[in-house]
Amino acid sequence: MKKVTLLLLLLFIMLLSTAFPGEAFTRRQLLEDIDFLVGKIESLFYDPWRKIDEEVFRDLVEEAKSSLKDGITLSEFFLVAGRITDSLKDQHSGMSFPGEVNVLPFKTREVQGRALVIESGSSIPVGSFILEIEGLTIDELYEKYGSSMGYHESEETGPNIFINWFFHAIPQFMNSPEVEVTYLFNDEILKAAVNSVSVSDSDWQMMRNSNRSPAFEQIDSVAVLKIPSFHPDYQEETLDLMYRIPGDGYSDLLIDVRDNCGGFQLFLEAVLGYLTKERADLVEKIGTRDSSGQYIVGTWNLPVYPDYSWKAKDSRIWILTNANVNSATLLFLSFIRRNTDAVVIGERSSEPVNFGITNPFHTMPNTGLLFCLSKILVINGAEGEHIEPDLVIEQSLEEEINWYLGNGDATLQKAIDTIAGRN
Repeated sequence: MKKVTLLLLLLFIMLLSTAFPGEAFTRRQLLEDIDFLVGKIESLFYDPWRKIDEEVFRDLVEEAKSSLKDGITLSEFFLVAGRITDSLKDQHSGMSFPGEVNVLPFKTREVQGRALVIESGSSIPVGSFILEIEGLTIDELYEKYGSSMGYHESEETGPNIFINWFFHAIPQFMNSPEVEVTYLFNDEILKAAVNSVSVSDSDWQMMRNSNRSPAFEQIDSVAVLKIPSFHPDYQEETLDLMYRIPGDGYSDLLIDVRDNCGGFQLFLEAVLGYLTKERADLVEKIGTRDSSGQYIVGTWNLPVYPDYSWKAKDSRIWILTNANVNSATLLFLSFIRRNTDAVVIGERSSEPVNFGITNPFHTMPNTGLLFCLSKILVINGAEGEHIEPDLVIEQSLEEEINWYLGNGDATLQKAIDTIAGRN
């Protein structure tokens, strides 16, 4: 079986790098596309009724069809069809669009249910909290649009995924190049008219990718390696940093994967090869369809081989994580938990350890909408199980805000203190 690409981040980038053309469609065209989508779910998705009862699913499809009429635009149809893929509650299944899209000219991060502006190309300053867009609160926006976004397994992850990714495309869903934004800054509630920008705009691209490079530093006697992504763009740099970690003088190695939302399997295997001392399977089990189309659970021959050349292999390993980890990073943490003596510290993952992968895009015949459907379920624990840290490190709202804004890292310091025995 081919190697599997695990890139939740890429899926969301594809969602945001798309257009919402103003072309309107006939009801007949839209019904054909709904039938095409449902047919692919029934024939390709690993287990359509894993998280939704079949009768409930059929009712949802009929409700979607009954809402269709002549003249619906692509963005309106996205919200209708998106509810169908969202009902699967799968981390790598959801809708996307062909083309370009306009987005908010600032980047937000979910902090304890709030939308914190962490980078901005507008008059809204970094450090603001977004309260409303066009008079709708974050909760109201999530209620209106969140049931169409897909790409998450757990209900508790929904608001996080919405604020971190889907939220940026709100102007396009509102069919307005300019939106009124209400925000909180320095304890003052302010309003601003904000013009959206193209997702391909170079400034916006840099905004989304800044401060995401691998890094290595020594804090006290602890070697700290930060892996913010398993995207292949960072593979060479990350592995070079790992290989240069000396075996002498460092009794502890802390690997920081907070907010790492995934990446590619080969990169992941290379990192794990440094950390494991014997051959082990990347995943515990998988769920998939057999030749007759029936859902079955079996094993998957994806071995990870140890790299004995790594000089720091005998270091005491610590993994710092938080709630915002997905996809390949969940595989990383699950493997670490099963096959190494590393100590996981930080926060519980909001997404579960079992999730869908291998998701080629399919194109609807009339509207051209794209959608992904997972063909394999990765099983690394009991149903609904999450990554639970061996040692919990709590952070306050202020500490989390400061970390996202680059004003200190209290959680990392708490981790260092824990390793050093000061906590």
